[in-house]
Amino acid sequence: MNIKEIKRIGKIVSNRPENLFLVGVDNLLAYAADLDNLPEIRRSVLSELIAQWCVSGSEKIKEYLSEVFPTWRNFEDWYAIDQLWISRRALPEHHWEWWRDPDQLEGCESNVRQRLAYLFRVDGFIPVYDPEKPDSGWYIPFALEEVSKSDMDVPVIIWNDGQVVTEWQEEARAVLGGEFRCRLQMLPEEGFALSGASMMLPLKMAVWRKKSRFDFPQYDVLRVLATGKFDGDGRLASVGTAQKYEVLKKCFRNDAVLIGPDVPGEIDIKERNFIRLDIGVSQDQLKERLKKILERSKLAHIDWRYARRRLPDMSADVDRLNRVRWSEVADILGRIKERIQGYDDLTFLNYTVLYATALCHAGRTEEAVKINREAYEFAVKHGMDILSFRLQIEALVSAQDEGDLDFFLKVKDDIGIRIEERSGGEYDDLRMRYYGTLAQAEMWGVCLNLNGYDKQQAKTYAETALETAKRIASSVSDDSGDATIDEAESNVQQDMNYLHLWYALFEPGTDGERNQCRLAVEHIQPLSEDSRRNNMIFLQRQKSLALLNAWQNSGVVPDRRLLEAARVPLDAEGWLIAANRSHLGPLYAELGDFEEAKRLFQEGETVLSFDKCFSPVLASIRFMLLVRATCSLRMKDSATAEGYYQKAEEVKVKFGESKLFRLMNVEQWMSVVHSGADSRNLPQFYY
Repeated sequence: MNIKEIKRIGKIVSNRPENLFLVGVDNLLAYAADLDNLPEIRRSVLSELIAQWCVSGSEKIKEYLSEVFPTWRNFEDWYAIDQLWISRRALPEHHWEWWRDPDQLEGCESNVRQRLAYLFRVDGFIPVYDPEKPDSGWYIPFALEEVSKSDMDVPVIIWNDGQVVTEWQEEARAVLGGEFRCRLQMLPEEGFALSGASMMLPLKMAVWRKKSRFDFPQYDVLRVLATGKFDGDGRLASVGTAQKYEVLKKCFRNDAVLIGPDVPGEIDIKERNFIRLDIGVSQDQLKERLKKILERSKLAHIDWRYARRRLPDMSADVDRLNRVRWSEVADILGRIKERIQGYDDLTFLNYTVLYATALCHAGRTEEAVKINREAYEFAVKHGMDILSFRLQIEALVSAQDEGDLDFFLKVKDDIGIRIEERSGGEYDDLRMRYYGTLAQAEMWGVCLNLNGYDKQQAKTYAETALETAKRIASSVSDDSGDATIDEAESNVQQDMNYLHLWYALFEPGTDGERNQCRLAVEHIQPLSEDSRRNNMIFLQRQKSLALLNAWQNSGVVPDRRLLEAARVPLDAEGWLIAANRSHLGPLYAELGDFEEAKRLFQEGETVLSFDKCFSPVLASIRFMLLVRATCSLRMKDSATAEGYYQKAEEVKVKFGESKLFRLMNVEQWMSVVHSGADSRNLPQFYY
């Protein structure tokens, strides 16, 4: 790299770091690789490279970062969990427990988190290029800011430092509607001129996305790009697209799309990542067209409230259209039906009828008949909701934790009868809790091989709790406030987790288990940060349990990336970490990674130490971890394994006479240890 480019990068980092995206990847890589360059500049360059990898998935960037970044695999796993909603997971005040700074770049994590938080705040990108330079092209990130009526005369599009973007004021004002101001996430750059009006469509889409949560689908701004302008009548007009599309392929991931006007001769019809819009359509027509595009391309994040508003238009389409890909329409309706089930019976049934009709049009007659039958059964089953009492439910929870399942069997039906005699208000919430508690206790009883407990009954209880939670959420109006909606949806999430727990215990590693986990992950993303994080931790604990149980059933060790994604963070509750590490430790040992297995067991044993076992249920989790550690490590590290065995004996001595430990039959666990068998031969455990 020549000295001129080195100085240029240093100047950008010092004065306008937002503009680093204008520097070519090759120059950024060359600068970062030169250890003689200033560490503070290298940190910023490295952060920019990581941000650009998040956007592009560039193998060239990945190859370099995986060499200099000690925990690159952890970062990849973190990013891969869910790119659609990742913006909520990169706040700079938080900390990645798995992060390690590269050598000689102490403090790099802070730079990276700030850069990513900055990236993930964007509401879209504006494609630009220099007509005189065939290979040029960039996508300028921007963010929308709400403005009040008193700010109507202020500039509507500005640079990041507040300077006015004079070139685009008129066009931006035409699409922002007086409700938002656009802030470009860059500063003016010498030789970088703005022109044209193709920023109008990406700005308009961002307004629809930000303003109309229930009237326009949410989408991932790193996957959905747009270019286009509107004429004086507000209709979509022609703009250049070919060069912008080429830049898209260089700057964004393979699944990213560019939406723009269908200009003859610009982009080959075979290019599947360019989505064409008819020139001349009005903005209202365009909005409806974009809804269908995002839905059919699986780019839309659809929740039940959005689905409810879409029902009339969906119904009209199925009734009137006869020149569509009916299998695609059926798939869309099937996905929407899945999201809305349990929230609103009438809407769900309407979608089910539409789904069956589309299946019939597509020639999938057997499926259509089956769906119609299910719709009928659903209508009969959901005639009325009935409900229960909080203190008695809490008593059931306590009985489960203490292992007093005889008491549980004696009283649960009496409580259930009284619940079923009541409905409405608080009773709905209590009914949800009642069946959620029954589901957990029933699963627990099955795992302990107790008479009177049945796994199918456990599933029915879990499904009933989930149905109740969704009904409560459906009664919360859209204008009830974010906190109220979040609470209702968090209750739904909790019961979705209970249902996944059933699969994790009794059908681990099956399509049913993976699908239930996927549904839970999708539902979790729009929740508030706290609700999302808490529910995700429980789901990760259950996923690690599913991976362990699947291995015990089949002997097949899951992929390492799945193990990483299922790792509960170290700032979670101790029992959750301990349970999670007791699942993952044996699997890493089976992979031959005994050092990682030992680290996991140690983490679990530390956070749930003997003095923190205040109850038999906590002691049971510690006991389980210690026994699994003993069986997993003794062939490789007999001394460490013996230490864990002695600690397991300590737990057994103190809690062995408790009801819970007697039900667990801890002697059976210890007999496996004494036989020399590995962890696959240990009994199934609820936690």
